[in-house]
Amino acid sequence: MIKKLCKWICKFFVKHNTSNQITENVNQEYRNKVFKIQNTLKDLPQEERMKVTHHFSNGVYGRELFIPAGTIVVGEIHKHENMNVLSQGTLAVATEEGVKLLKAPYTVVSPPGTKRVGYAVTDCVWTCFHSVGEERDLEKIESQTIAKTYEELDESKDLIEKTRRVLECHGLL
Repeated sequence: MIKKLCKWICKFFVKHNTSNQITENVNQEYRNKVFKIQNTLKDLPQEERMKVTHHFSNGVYGRELFIPAGTIVVGEIHKHENMNVLSQGTLAVATEEGVKLLKAPYTVVSPPGTKRVGYAVTDCVWTCFHSVGEERDLEKIESQTIAKTYEELDESKDLIEKTRRVLECHGLL
């Protein structure tokens, strides 16, 4: 089952690496496949050697993830722009823009709505940074930064835009 899944993911990576043009259909196709991978992986034994370390400093939260070689990982949908750092290892990553082989050190700023599928070629350390103010409650931070679905992400974007317009209207921006 795991070998079959890995072959399927590899075919998926190749298919999404053939074009640099992104259309709404490709985005939707990519998103559907990522959720299919995520749902398939949920039914398999989870990698117990993955380790999460939480860091806090001056309104910034860093979620550091150790990913053992050979592990497939699916990221969350982030509501806001955030910074990501691969500080150790080599990671093959599929995004809506295609597949990239990332080698540490590597830093990227991700736009809202980014969701990735990764395969750890070697042991990796990936850290995602979020601006969270003084919040330290991990459940509240997750609620502020992660959308469970793309529909929830769209609702979050709409709320941000409405808030911006109200502040602008009152001369607060």
